Amino acid sequence: ILESSGSNLLPALSPDGRQVVFVSDRTGDTRLWWQDTGQPESLRPLEGFVPFPRYPVQWHADGQRALAIGRSPGQRLGVYE
Repeated sequence: ILESSGSNLLPALSPDGRQVVFVSDRTGDTRLWWQDTGQPESLRPLEGFVPFPRYPVQWHADGQRALAIGRSPGQRLGVYE
């Protein structure tokens, strides 16, 4: 769905289908990316977070929050909301 010269991994669609989060190295660094599925121009990386690309993001039932495994700069590997 989203063209990239890098790898796109572990897409996770929100429960209502309006958002998608996925891991990609499209800019050279592995990042977690978010997009509103109805607005292609909304695609952006989530700054300050490096995902652990083994497990997909898990959305909360309300589609407003999600859990991801990774790390913030200088932090240990953990679960982040």
